[in-house]
This record gives sequence, structure tokens and C-alpha cells, in this order.
Amino acid sequence: MRLVPAIVPIVSVLVAAVLSGCSGAGVDAPSAIELDDGPLPVTVDLLASSYDSASITADAAYTERTVQLRGVNVDEIQAWFYSGAGYSAVAPTFIKGPQDYFIISGGIKFKPRDPAYLVSLIPGSIVDIVGRCRGVTGGEIVVDDCWIKLTGGGFSSGASY
Repeated sequence: MRLVPAIVPIVSVLVAAVLSGCSGAGVDAPSAIELDDGPLPVTVDLLASSYDSASITADAAYTERTVQLRGVNVDEIQAWFYSGAGYSAVAPTFIKGPQDYFIISGGIKFKPRDPAYLVSLIPGSIVDIVGRCRGVTGGEIVVDDCWIKLTGGGFSSGASY
């Protein structure tokens, strides 16, 4: 009778090993996944000065990267209209077509993912932005597909990320 208590722990360990996959049955471990590093934190001043001083180096560092800018001061909000001949900041009366809206800050154009993000903004608003840096287009630094969150200085709460 004394053997039964000694066998129980051994049997328990063997059962646990078989159930956990240690039986050598050939269970493959899941493959590792690569995680995105997340948005690259940057300021308006750093982004603008990087492109001003060394655009090739700035392109290598920022173009096609997701960037995060906090505390961005909205200098102005612009609507650009496409007429077939290009974009214009002033819409002729006959243009009823597509339009793009941008936040301008520190010489950088931020194109929102959804124009509704701009509803509660006015010049002087403070926003946080997460978007995709496209480098210099038409002589201007462009960050598009932006999520925009009002953090101060605007109207009542509107659309945000």
C-alpha cells in the first residue's frame, strides 16, 4: 500500500507532459510575427528643418513612415479644388468637383483622413496628428491620411481619433 502514494506524483507528471505537448508528437511552435514599431514621434519644427537642411536625408528618415506630432498649432485650414488642370486654392464658380482639405502648420500640409476631423478646428487650435509622411510634393512637405485630435483652442469636441 505504501507504493500507491509514491506512484501518483510520477503519473501526474507524465500525464501533464503528454497533455502539454512534451510527448514528442511533433507539435510546431507558432511562427513569430513582426510588430510595427508604431508612429515615429517628431515635431513640426524638426520635420520642417530636416527637409530644409537636407531633403535627401529627410526623405530617407521620414518618407512613407507614419509620424506622430503632438501640440501642432493650426496656422490655417485650406480647401484645394481640382479642376482637371491641377489644384487651386480658389475654386472657380464652375468647379463642383473633388476637393482636398488641409491643415497648414509650420509650412507643412496635413491632409486629414476624413474632412470631418476639421469641423471643430480654427486657426490657433492645438492638435495631435498621426499620419503618413509623403515627403516634398509641389515644394511642400505633405503628411496625409492623418488622424487628427483636437487638444485645445478650437470649438466644442468634433471628430477625432
